[in-house]
Amino acid sequence: MYISELDIFGFKSFANRTRLKFSQGLTCVVGPNGCGKTNVVDALRWVMGEQKGSVLRSDRMTDLIFGGSKYKKPLNYAEVSLNIHNNRQVLSLAYENVVISRRLYRDGTSEYFLNQTPVRLKDIHDLFLDTGMSSNAYSVIELKMVEDILNENRESRKYLFEEAAGINKYKSQRKSTHRKLDATQEDLTRLEDIIYEVEKKVGALKRQLNKYERYQEYVEELRDLEIAFAQREWQKLQDQLIPLEEQLSNSHTSQSETGQQLSIEEAMLARYKADRDALEKKYQNYSQQIEGLNQKIGQNHEQLILWKEKSSAAIRANEHLAQEKQEAANRRIANLQRKQELENELIQNNPEFEKLKLKQNELQERVAQAENAYRQQYLHLELLRKEAISAHQKVRDQEQRHMHLGELVQQKSIEKEATESKLLDARLRLENHKSAIGESISDLKSLQEKISASETYEKTTAEKLNSQVKLISAQRERLSLLKSRLDSLMREKTFYENIIESMEGFNPGVRYTIKNLRHQGIAGTVADLIQVDENYAKAIEMALGNTARFLVSYTKNDALDLIEILKERQKGRVTIIPLDIIRDRLREPLRFDYNRAELIGPATDFVKSAPEYKALIDYFLGDLLIVNDLRAIPDDILRRSRHRFVTPDGDIFEQKGLIKGGRNAGNEQHILGRKEKLSAIKNDLNTIQNQIVSLQKKSDKLIKDKEKLDIEHQESLRKLNSQKKLLQEKEKQRDTLEYAIRHSQQQCDELSKLISRLQSDLDLTAANLEKTASEIEQATENAHTIQKKMIDFQSKHQDCIALKDQLNKELQELKIERISREREKETAQIRYQNTVDTIADLDMRIQRAAEETKENQQLIEKAQKLLENLEHEGSKLKETHTEISQLRSDCNNKLQANKIQLQKAEDSIIQQHKQRENVFQILRNLELKVSDIRMNQKQIRESILNKYRFDISLRSLSDPELNNEELEETIDKLKRRIELIGPINMAVKAEYEEDAARLIFLKEQQHDLLEAEKSLLETIETLDTEARKQFTQVFEQIRSNFQKTYALFFPEGSGDLKLIGNSDPLEADVEIYARPKTKELKTMKALSGGEKALTAIALLFSVYLVKPSPYCILDEVDAPLDDRNVDRFISVLRHFTETTQFIIVTHNKLTMKSADYLYGVTMQEEGVSKIVSVQFKKNGYDLLHKVPISS
Repeated sequence: MYISELDIFGFKSFANRTRLKFSQGLTCVVGPNGCGKTNVVDALRWVMGEQKGSVLRSDRMTDLIFGGSKYKKPLNYAEVSLNIHNNRQVLSLAYENVVISRRLYRDGTSEYFLNQTPVRLKDIHDLFLDTGMSSNAYSVIELKMVEDILNENRESRKYLFEEAAGINKYKSQRKSTHRKLDATQEDLTRLEDIIYEVEKKVGALKRQLNKYERYQEYVEELRDLEIAFAQREWQKLQDQLIPLEEQLSNSHTSQSETGQQLSIEEAMLARYKADRDALEKKYQNYSQQIEGLNQKIGQNHEQLILWKEKSSAAIRANEHLAQEKQEAANRRIANLQRKQELENELIQNNPEFEKLKLKQNELQERVAQAENAYRQQYLHLELLRKEAISAHQKVRDQEQRHMHLGELVQQKSIEKEATESKLLDARLRLENHKSAIGESISDLKSLQEKISASETYEKTTAEKLNSQVKLISAQRERLSLLKSRLDSLMREKTFYENIIESMEGFNPGVRYTIKNLRHQGIAGTVADLIQVDENYAKAIEMALGNTARFLVSYTKNDALDLIEILKERQKGRVTIIPLDIIRDRLREPLRFDYNRAELIGPATDFVKSAPEYKALIDYFLGDLLIVNDLRAIPDDILRRSRHRFVTPDGDIFEQKGLIKGGRNAGNEQHILGRKEKLSAIKNDLNTIQNQIVSLQKKSDKLIKDKEKLDIEHQESLRKLNSQKKLLQEKEKQRDTLEYAIRHSQQQCDELSKLISRLQSDLDLTAANLEKTASEIEQATENAHTIQKKMIDFQSKHQDCIALKDQLNKELQELKIERISREREKETAQIRYQNTVDTIADLDMRIQRAAEETKENQQLIEKAQKLLENLEHEGSKLKETHTEISQLRSDCNNKLQANKIQLQKAEDSIIQQHKQRENVFQILRNLELKVSDIRMNQKQIRESILNKYRFDISLRSLSDPELNNEELEETIDKLKRRIELIGPINMAVKAEYEEDAARLIFLKEQQHDLLEAEKSLLETIETLDTEARKQFTQVFEQIRSNFQKTYALFFPEGSGDLKLIGNSDPLEADVEIYARPKTKELKTMKALSGGEKALTAIALLFSVYLVKPSPYCILDEVDAPLDDRNVDRFISVLRHFTETTQFIIVTHNKLTMKSADYLYGVTMQEEGVSKIVSVQFKKNGYDLLHKVPISS
C-alpha cells in the first residue's frame, strides 16, 4: 500500500493544478528555500483532515487558499486530492484505489469526498484511525517535531505509542462511554433532586387540600352577609341624594342669567379690541415704512462711499501700470541681446562634439573584440579547473574512505574490548542492585510517617492564615469606602473651584471686570462680599434676585468709569451699586412687632460682611423677614406691612403683592455661599485623609502579621513538598532498581551477542582497507596531469586580460570627456530656452497692462455717473421719511384714546366674572357632594359585583335579622377565620392528583438510570483492561526495537524507554533515555541537533518494526546530520522501503543521490510554485544535473 498520486489546486503557492505521481521506494522533494516544498507536506496533512492552523503554518484556514501574485488573481477555493493504492487493504474499504479529496472556499466552508462521494470530517478520521496514517500520526514527521518528541512535549510522544498500539479506537470508545456515563450520572442526580422536591410537594398539597375544604364553607357564609350589608349602605346614600339634586337644579338657572349679561359686555370689549388691533397694525405699518426708508438711506450713503473709493483706486492703478509697462519694455530689449549671444555659442560647439562621437564608436569595436577573446579563453580555463577539482575530489574521497576504514577497524577493536568490559560491569551491577532494593523499602516506610505529621501542621497554619486574610479584607473594604468618599469630595471640590473660577451664573461683563480688568474702584460682586447662613442661603438668594450678581463700586465715578471702559472695549453690560450713593439713601430699618412662632427673624441677622459693606445688607435686605410658612402670616399683616416675607425654601411675598416660588427640574446652582461650601468640603477632605492614614497603618500591621503567618505556612508547605518529593524520589529509586535488575540481566545477554557480531565485522573491514590503497595511487597520478595543463594555459589568459583592461580604460576616459561636452551643450540650450520664455512673458505683461489701463478708465467714467444718480435719490428718500413720520404720530394719539375705552370695558367684565364665580362655586360644591354620593354608591355596587357577581341595584337577598353593628361584627369574625387559614391554592385538587402520578413515573425512571450506570461502568472496565494489555505488549516491543535501532545510529551508545509518573500504563508518561558514546547526559536537552534527530529517527523506526506505516513523509529531518550519519540514515531507510513508502523533503545531496524519484519545486513566477520531476531507475544518475531545481 502506498500513495500513488497527489493532486493540488489553489493550495497556498500552487496556483496551477499540479499533479505529483509517486511509487514505492524513496522519493525526494528538493528546491531552494521559500519555493513551496513544505507546502506539499502541508497539502498531505490538510487532505487527511488536519484542522489546526498552527500546524499548517497559517492564522486562519482561508489563508490556505492562493492569495494572488503579481500576474495571477486570487482563487476562490483550494482543493487537494490524495490517491492511495490500497492493495493490502489497510484501509477498511473494499477498493484497491481510494481517493480522498478536500475542498475549502473563501467563506470558510469545507467539503470532503471519498471516491467522489461527499462525506464528513469524522468519516475521514475514522478511516485513518489506528492505521498510523492520520494527519497527526507518526507517518508525517517534521524537523520541529523532533524537538517536541524528545523534549517536554510528552503528550505528542505518548500519542506516537498509542497510535502504534492501535488503542485509539479503545480511547475513542472509552471517551464516548465516559460522556454517556457523565450524562447518565448527571441525569440521575437531577432526577433524585426532582423526586425529593416532588415528594415534598405532594405532602404539602395534601395539607392544602384539607385547608381548601374549610375555606369554601367560610367563604359562602361571608358572601351572603357582605351582600346584605352593602344593600343597606347603598339605600342610605340614595336617601341623601334626592334633596341635593333639587338644590343643584336651582343653581344652574341662576348661572344662566348671569352668563347672558356677561356676553353683551364681552361683545363690546371685542369691538374695542378690534379697533385697537387695526390702529396698532396701521402704526406698525408706518414704523416698518420708516425703518425701510432708514435702511435705504443708509445703503445710499454706503454706495456713495464705495464708488468714490473705486474711482480713486482705478486712478492709482493706471499710474502703477504705466510704470510697470516701461520697466517690462526695458527688460525685453536686454533679453533679445542675450538670445543672440547664446545662438552663436551653440553653433560653434556642434563640430567638436561629432568628432568625439566617431572616436568613441571605433574604440568600442576594439573592446568588443577583446571581450570575445577573453570569454573563449575563460571558458576553456574553467573546463580545465573543473577537471582538476573533480580529480582532486576523487583522490580526497578515496583517501577519506581509506582513513574511514582504518578508523573503523580501530573502532571495532576498541568497541569489542569495551563490550567485554561492559559485560563484566553489567554482571557486577546486577548483584549490587539486588542488595540495594531491600534498603530502599525500609526508607520508604519511615518517610511516609514523617509526611503524615507535616500534613497536620500545614493544615493548622492554613486555618490561621485564612482568619488573618478575612481581617485584612474587612479593613480593605472600609478603606475602599473612605477612598470612595474622598474621591467624591475631590470631585465636588473641583466642581466648586471650577464654577468659582469660571464665575458661572454671571454675565460676560461681570466676568470680564472681575477676571481681566480688576478695576481698583470695584470691590467685587454682591455675592462675593456677603456671607450667608447655609440654612437660609436659598431664601436670601431668591430675595436678592439678580442683585446678587451686581458689581459693587466704592463711588459713583468708579461705576461710570467702568461703564465707559466696557463700552469702549465692547465687553458687555453690567449693573453697578455705588456704595457712596446707597449709604446716603439708606433709611432707618422698618420696625416689625409681629412675634408669632412662624417668624424666624429679620434677614439681616443671618447675613454678615465686612464693616465697609454693611450698607449693602441694610439697603437690600432691611425690609426682608424670614418665616417658616407664608400661609401662616395673617392677611391683614400682608396687606398693611411694608416688609417682604420669604421662606427657607425660597417662596417669597413681595411688597407689590406678588408671590414667587416653585422649583426647577434638576439640581439648582446657587451663587451665594459657594466659597463657604468649598471651605467646608476642604475641612471634610482633611478629616477623611487623616482617617485613611490611620486605617492604612492598622492595615499595614495586619498585613505584616499575615506575611509572618504566610512565611510559616509556606515553610510548612515547603517542608511537606520536600518530604513528598523525597518520597517520590525514593519510590522512583525503588522502581529504578527493579527496572535496573531486569535491564542488567537483559544487557548481559545482548552484550554477549554483540561481541560475536563485532568480530565478524572486523574481518570484513580489514579486507576493504587493502583494496582502497591501490585505488588512491591511480587517482593521484591523474590529478597531477590535469593540474599541469591548467597552469600552462593560465599564462596566455593573463595577457588577454591586460589588453582588455587597457582598452576599457581608454574607452572610459573618452566617455567622460563626451559626457562633459554634452552637459555644457545642454546647459547652453537651457539658458537659451529660458531667455526665449522670458521675452514671451514680458510681451504678455506689456499687453496685459494696456488692457487693464483701458478697463480702469472705463470704471472711472461709470463711477462719475453713478455718484450723481445716488445723490439725487438720497434727497428724495429724506423727504418721504418726514411725511410718514407725521402720519405715525397721528395714529399713536388715536391708539391712546382707544386704550382708555378698552380699560373701562375690562373693569366692568371683571366685576361680572366675580359674581359668576360665586354662583359657580356654590354649583361646584353641590356637584361635588352629588358626585361623591354617586361614587360611593358605584364603589359599593362594583365591589359586590366584582367580588360576588351580584348586582345590588337590580336584585336583593333576604336581609338577616341583625342590626348593622352585629352584622359588621359577624363579617369581621368570618374574615379573621379565613385569614387564619392562610393562603389557599384554588387548584390544589388537580395539582395533587397530577403530582402524585408524576412521582410514580419518576421513580420508575430512576430505576432505569441506575441499571444504565451499572452497564456503562462495566463497559469502561472492559475497555481499560483490553487497551492496557495491548499498550503494554506494544510498548515492550517498541522498547526492545529502540535499543537495537539506537545502537545502529550510535555504536557503543545505549538507548531505552520507560513508563513513569503513574502505575497505570495508559496514564503514565513515556521517558526516553539516550546516551551516545562517551557521554554522560542528565537530560535530553543536552543532546546536539544531529543527536536529537538520530534519536527521534531511531524511535520512529522502532515503531515501524512493530507496526509499519504504509507511507512516511519526512520534512528536512536530515538537516542537522553530517555525511556519515546521513549514510546511516539512508541505509536504514532502504531497509524499510520494502514495506513503507518514503517521501523526503531535503536539501542534502547525499539524500538526493539515494532517491529513486526526484521532484524539484521551483518558483519561476514570483509566488507560484511549479514541479519538475526525474525518475532515476530509467534515466540514470547523469540526469540529476539536467533537472532545473532552482528558479
